[in-house]
Amino acid sequence: MMIRYTIDTHEELQTGVIRVMEEQLNAISNQCDIPETIDITVHKIRKHCRRIRALLRIIRYDIGETSFLYQNAKYKEIAIKLAKARDLNVVIAYLAECFEAEEININEEEFISFIEHLSSIKEAEIKLLMEKDSLHYIKQEVKAEIDNIYNLYPIDFGPKTVSKGIYQVYKKCGNYMALSQRMLDDKTLHKLRKEIKYLLYQMQLCGEVWPSFFASYSSDLKTVADALGNDHNLVEAIKYIKEVPSDVLSPESKIILLDTFNYERQEIHQEIWPLVGKLFAEKPQAFVKRINSYWLIGRQVGA
Repeated sequence: MMIRYTIDTHEELQTGVIRVMEEQLNAISNQCDIPETIDITVHKIRKHCRRIRALLRIIRYDIGETSFLYQNAKYKEIAIKLAKARDLNVVIAYLAECFEAEEININEEEFISFIEHLSSIKEAEIKLLMEKDSLHYIKQEVKAEIDNIYNLYPIDFGPKTVSKGIYQVYKKCGNYMALSQRMLDDKTLHKLRKEIKYLLYQMQLCGEVWPSFFASYSSDLKTVADALGNDHNLVEAIKYIKEVPSDVLSPESKIILLDTFNYERQEIHQEIWPLVGKLFAEKPQAFVKRINSYWLIGRQVGA
């Protein structure tokens, strides 16, 4: 199945929205039917949910707030069901990579004990997902959405649909950027990362109208999103380090790991802020006016 997460210039917006939504829903359904591995499946389902939620943010004001909130909550709930398994998998892989690169200065026996401890938590989480038949539940939820898709999006979307949806996400990115630079707390950074991801996916949806611009801007958004993703992984690793029993990891080793990862977080923050500032240098109205011009002109040319 070919998946094109973009609205083609020759498509009516409603047609493109339904096609993209249907492709993302079918991709989730396929992952539930034939999981590659549980880790890959969890990652892909969460990614498709994030893409759907980015699309919903574009059409939010056309489908109405009630419909938006209901659908957004549905895909958020699916992603949350899989979040702990995803975080544990990423943290374990990251720790192993750091240890292999000799960036973690604790003895091998303690490191193995720590990884085994995290792996046991992950296995218990996966077992819980299987016992609750979570993939079957997700498939049923998705099937209901596919069956009802033409009733959900009957709107003849207007010329301002794209700009209205992007405006709110871009504005939130700028607000969370300013808050993060002042406070640098984990919750605000996490919110900034999520909004940047939504904006990245929205830029990909619009990409066909001016590929060179949208590809370049999307590339910079992805660089920042990946860096903030690494920061989030470090936050999760730090959380598990703090919670691990002393018979698994000694207090001295805990301090070493916490110091190492906190230092890595500082380096990430120092590296990303200049690029974040560049990405959100424009006022929301000016940015969206420009995007809307590209969208309208590009679709006239491509029609």
